[in-house]
Formats: sequence, structure tokens, C-alpha cells
Amino acid sequence: MKSTRRNMSLAFIVCYVIAMPVVSAADAGGEKWTYLLDRDLSHFDTWLGTPHASVEGLPEGTPQSSNIRDGTPLGLNNDPTQVFSVIEKDDDLLLRISGEIYGSLITKEPYDDYHLSLWKKWGDKKWAPRLQMPKNSGILYHSHGEHGAAANAWMASFEFQGMTGNKGDLITVAGSGAAYVRGRMEDAGNRRWVRYDSSSEEHFRVRGRAMGDSYPEKPHGEWNKLDLYTFGSTSVHVVNGKVVLVVEDAIKSDGTPLNKGQIQFQSEGAECFFKEIKISPFVGLPPEIEEQIKLGFKTCNLPGKSSKTSRDFVLRYFFPNWSL
Repeated sequence: MKSTRRNMSLAFIVCYVIAMPVVSAADAGGEKWTYLLDRDLSHFDTWLGTPHASVEGLPEGTPQSSNIRDGTPLGLNNDPTQVFSVIEKDDDLLLRISGEIYGSLITKEPYDDYHLSLWKKWGDKKWAPRLQMPKNSGILYHSHGEHGAAANAWMASFEFQGMTGNKGDLITVAGSGAAYVRGRMEDAGNRRWVRYDSSSEEHFRVRGRAMGDSYPEKPHGEWNKLDLYTFGSTSVHVVNGKVVLVVEDAIKSDGTPLNKGQIQFQSEGAECFFKEIKISPFVGLPPEIEEQIKLGFKTCNLPGKSSKTSRDFVLRYFFPNWSL
């Protein structure tokens, strides 16, 4: 009896602490920005996977494959076709990602507890093997481990999804771990999704993918403002000022907290442009963001509770391939 009471007390304390509000940026002071984009891409390395068999203009003898997941990657800082380049337009420096070869532009430094802010828009070009698929190029954060862990192209990480029509979703890349998402279950044919819902009292443990509650993406060719806030093991995905999804209690595949890592900008078969890429130490959520979300758990693992109503419900969603 004493043990049960002690466990219930501890569970109550954990729930109470987790639900404490974060300090707003207005209370904590101003942000101190570091601009990551310069003409030389001096803050970044590149990693490129295996060029598709359709890619032209490569040096003689470069390995290519119609199955880019099984071929030989180009590797670190080897970008013969300038998948990643910087151009100047209307007095703005723009990062152009051609999308022609799967890979990523990777920050040299790992980051934790930060606000990443940038603008993104689509170009016109698409490349195999995604010619018939939606345009896609995400931001992979908390990146860790080996290069090319997913599709020969990306490190294990959490993805701020960039795909047309799903901008802001969560994808756990290369078995990077899991996280809790507040929301509801939705059936989609033979699959079940977690859909983020800030009004829900349920949290679901997600391994794979969680969907945003809405997608306020602007039309093709227009700039979208993307903001990523990370603090501790929590992250907030924001598109054009709207919170699309909140990640809580992120962990690696070994169960340790996932709260730090490099940032990757994906090349995944579609041309896109970025500008004003900047990062600041996290000083709090702005009031207009904080008012859109709830943090903390109200469904906890109390003794005697069914796991179906607790926050330990596990969604295991396995992708048929890495090109979602």
C-alpha cells in the first residue's frame, strides 16, 4: 500500500513539473541571432548520396544507380554538380538546393536549445526518382550518428517535414528514436496516423510519422516562413506563424534524451531556395506561439491504468521506402 501511494505521488509530481509553462521571449529578453548563410557556406559541410542513373554531367567513373539506396554515395564535401550553391537576387543571398542528388547541407556545429528561423520557397525543377511525387525537402534537426544512415543520404534525426501539402509534419529519420505528440488517432486505409491536436488530452508515442493539424503553406513560388523552436526534449514546428506540430519527450533509439545535434537541409528530388537562415539561443516562446500550444501530460502511467489510456501508447509506423 505504501509503495502504491509513493508511486502515485511520484507520478503526480512528474505530471505537475512537466506541465509547467515555459518563459515567453518577451519575459526572457531579446534573441541573439547568428546568420548561417554566407557566400562560402562556411557554416556547413555537404553530404551527397548515390546519384540516380539519370543524372548527367558527373565526372567520368562516378558510381550511379537506379536504386540510390544501394549504391555508393559521393560522400562528404564532394558536390561535383553544385547541388548546394549560393546565389544573389534582389540584394538577398539565397541558398539554392537543386535536389538532383539526394543528400544534405549539414551544419558543422551541433546545436541545442535554439530558435531556427528561415524563409523557403520551391523552384520549378524535379528529378528522378521523385518526378511523379510531391516536392520534398525538409529540415532535419538533432542529427546524430553516421552520415548516410537513411537512403545513403541523411543522418539519424527528427524531420521538420518540408513536403508540399505536409509542411511541418514530424518524421523520425533512420530509426532516430521516438517522441510524444498530443493529438488523436486517424485511420487512413490500412495505416493509422497520429494527428497533432493542441486541444487533445491524449499523447501518443510516435516512431515514424506524426501529421500536423493544418498546413498553412503558401502557393508555389511564394516564400514560406519556417520557425523551429527546440528546448530540452521539446520542439515546436511553426509554418507562417501557425503551430503545426509540437514534439515532447524526444528520445534516441537507445532511450536517452534527444535534445541536441547538427541541422541538415535536405536535397530530395526538388529544387528549392532558402534565405535569411538564422539561429538564436532559445530565450522562450513568443506569446503568439505560446498561446497556440499546451505542454505537459495529463494522461500518466498511474498504477492500475490501462496502457491504452496512458501516454505510453506506441504507434509503430513503418515506411515502405524513404521517399515519402
